[in-house]
Amino acid sequence: NTITREEIAVMFFRTLKSLNPKLEPFKFNLEFNDRVEISIWAKEAVSYMSDKEIINGIGNNNFGPKGTASREQAMALTVRIFSFYNKDLKSTEEKVAIKKEKLTSVAIGKLSDSLVLIYVEKMNGESVTGSGFFYEKGKLATNYHVIENAMEIVLEYEDGTFYSDKVIITGYSQEHDLATLAIEDTNTKPLSLGDSDFIEKGENIYVIGSPRGLKNSLTNGLISGIRSTDIQINAGINPGNSGGALLNEYGDVIGVIYAKYEESENLGFAIPVNLLKSLDKNLKLSIKDFLAETSVTPQAPTNVKAVYNGGDGFYISWDNVGADYYVAYVSTNGDEYYELLDSNGNNIWHWDYDYCIYNYGYNPGDIVEYAVAAVIDGNYSEYSYSKPALFPR
Repeated sequence: NTITREEIAVMFFRTLKSLNPKLEPFKFNLEFNDRVEISIWAKEAVSYMSDKEIINGIGNNNFGPKGTASREQAMALTVRIFSFYNKDLKSTEEKVAIKKEKLTSVAIGKLSDSLVLIYVEKMNGESVTGSGFFYEKGKLATNYHVIENAMEIVLEYEDGTFYSDKVIITGYSQEHDLATLAIEDTNTKPLSLGDSDFIEKGENIYVIGSPRGLKNSLTNGLISGIRSTDIQINAGINPGNSGGALLNEYGDVIGVIYAKYEESENLGFAIPVNLLKSLDKNLKLSIKDFLAETSVTPQAPTNVKAVYNGGDGFYISWDNVGADYYVAYVSTNGDEYYELLDSNGNNIWHWDYDYCIYNYGYNPGDIVEYAVAAVIDGNYSEYSYSKPALFPR
């Protein structure tokens, strides 16, 4: 089980060509004294590999094509070939970048035509906004959390027109906070996707998104940190920027904005665009199907009780099911229920050991009944009901 030196040259040359079909040009010139011994089918490979000093001769200006390669030599060549490949790719990327012209900030701002403001009506009745951008004709990228638990999705374009027709979810990743959508508009020009493997700390960047519903605002800054799953930037971003485009100076998308550190003005994050490229985008889910596939119904609270406190009201309690919070309703006729609001006017209640809600304001002889539901990530459980409780006469 041996391999000759010319065979290993061919094997690695073909590997390089499969990894990078556009190899750097090279001088086809075999100057080895024993070049006549090199097989015709191996001449191109030996010429390239020796020209790039990946495989050298054996001394006295000989290549030794029929000699065998040891296991150690093969391992060393494997390391060398991938080191060369990474260097070659970097060189190719730099050449492409040199050929592309850097855009002015005004030109970057005009790319806003390829972005949309996203309005989402959530399952719990909450209305939120986010951002999205076209990466292909009729196809948009945004964050998973923007469309999570969506009942309805409406898009607003740069020119103020709206799209409220059919939306298909073609891909999503909760782990990477990415989602892709397909719509019937194939006229909007998409943005060009860059390569986040070649970004550098200190690189100038731009962000286009819709912070707080301010459609397609442009900010700029620097890349301040790079990690495998996020790009740290110092550009100003706010809620609503989520799903917006992080652009380099050439107008290429290098990331998808997803978060801001609330306690800092200049600390934002984006998902590297290469994670978007690798996302499976072959799904065909309607909004309803997407909701059914991704929503998790929380467990309903158990043992809901209303206990007269001996004074002017009731203590309401239930067993904790680990919800983010609970919502509660009260009825005095067993038919119509009304929200129980806290001191801030919100129907948001948290579990406590002694009791969860103190409710008062009833007349002697009133019979009250309570309904409570658990809420996790905006998803509501079924309602659990207390037994009717009598306010004593």
